[in-house]
Amino acid sequence: MREGSTVAVFGVGAVGLSAITAATRLRKARTVIAVDLDAKRLAIATELGATHTVLAGSKEGGDVLQQIWDICAPANGLACAFDCSGVPGVIETMLDALGTRGRLGREHVSMSLAII
Repeated sequence: MREGSTVAVFGVGAVGLSAITAATRLRKARTVIAVDLDAKRLAIATELGATHTVLAGSKEGGDVLQQIWDICAPANGLACAFDCSGVPGVIETMLDALGTRGRLGREHVSMSLAII
């Protein structure tokens, strides 16, 4: 991610909030969009440097992808997107929100359970 980039973090739990902090403080992103289902988490994301929030799953908020495009205008999409949710539908939205040559990052923890 370059300084001045437009970034979105999908899922702002502990890992997502860390990604927002890194984007704003370490990488100096110009626009940081936090996307989550929980308004309280989005409020914390704003305190940590998110410039915009998108409340996913709310009827008032409308389409998440459209909201991201509106925030990114006049650019053609996100320079970077980070998935901290692991939800397949979220990953599809992230891919659609990326601009030309945009980059996607995922936080993923795989858990295998063996029943003997």
